[in-house]
Amino acid sequence: AVSCQQKAETPSEGEFVDISLTAGIPGAIGTYADGDASSSDAFSHQGGALNVDHEQLDLRYIIEVWTNEQTPRLAFRDVQTIDKDFDKTPVTFKMRLQSLSYYFVLWADFVTEDTSEDLHYSTDANLQNITYSEDIAGPGDMASDEMDAYCAVEQVDFVTEGMTKSITLKRPFGKIRLIATDAVDGQLGDRPGTATVTYGTDLTLPGTFNALTGKASGSVAAGQYTFTVYQETATVQGYEPIEDAYIIGSDYIFASDASTSYAFGVQVFSSLDQNRKIGEKQLSQIPLEKNKLTTLVGNFYSNEGDVEIIISDTFDNPENI
Repeated sequence: AVSCQQKAETPSEGEFVDISLTAGIPGAIGTYADGDASSSDAFSHQGGALNVDHEQLDLRYIIEVWTNEQTPRLAFRDVQTIDKDFDKTPVTFKMRLQSLSYYFVLWADFVTEDTSEDLHYSTDANLQNITYSEDIAGPGDMASDEMDAYCAVEQVDFVTEGMTKSITLKRPFGKIRLIATDAVDGQLGDRPGTATVTYGTDLTLPGTFNALTGKASGSVAAGQYTFTVYQETATVQGYEPIEDAYIIGSDYIFASDASTSYAFGVQVFSSLDQNRKIGEKQLSQIPLEKNKLTTLVGNFYSNEGDVEIIISDTFDNPENI
């Protein structure tokens, strides 16, 4: 959502002018139909704005304004944080710039409450070189909804006095989640306890993101991670609510502009005996797209039956689940 308003008089090129920019994640700018835009409950089809602990984390917005030149110059940088209602509360940046052509670059991620310091991503250099912070040991850490983040870039050919803009950020990631719907054959009271997701041999994932160009690059070893299985009434596009579904994995991965696919194996282990494997699947050609949710739903314990792949646009938005 982008809107512009300006005064009748156009300043001369290079003259300093005051402008205002409002930024928010989906839901924070504009309103949904039927009132409340979100539920207080966390569910696997949602992202960080609804699933992270609002008592422990804030949503941090960073803006950088770069000149539209052969060698861009940083004209403005500012940081603001939101401490609650992440999906409903935008931020407004006010700035004084020369009347030139610019790129407005925005990034939003989750940080420790009452701070604006980097937590899961390193942004100190600038938003053209965003990397995982040192506390990210591997893909297992990227399975947390705390890894969710948002970005946007908007080109303005010529800023003018009193100009206002409104920009909605989107994710540079795709999110993959795994849902098991088959019954567990085992001892009384047994259930899935953990699941290990192992990516293809020598597979790497992008480790660096340039918010100005929107490009992911670099590589980190994909390896494997262990996910603690939990149950919920799962929301899946094209399905009735799936009661007591087992969520056996999720992951956030930087996505390229083109659709990317991955291969990985899934092993599920018993809640009663963490060494006893109760299911295994090998999956290939699993698509990942920017700002979309890829859900794999079906049989993960038995060899019979299929696993269906469903891609949902703009997850977090109740109108487009």
